[in-house]
Amino acid sequence: MPFLEKEFPQLVESYRERFKESAFLSAPYRKRLSQLMARLRQKYGIRTDYDRYRERSQPAADTQPQEQMNLF
Repeated sequence: MPFLEKEFPQLVESYRERFKESAFLSAPYRKRLSQLMARLRQKYGIRTDYDRYRERSQPAADTQPQEQMNLF
């Protein structure tokens, strides 16, 4: 934690406590954090990579399906 100790010393004890049992956050904390980030993304119009992929993978609503051409 050298970076935290140098740049954010006030957070060091909290991080040590939070991560003493596991390198990962608990499921309830992850869920709460995900919900917070979703609200912030919506509020500020920030899209995720998933949003951009979903838009590209679906045809535009105003396009008409075209007839499949014969291969031979």
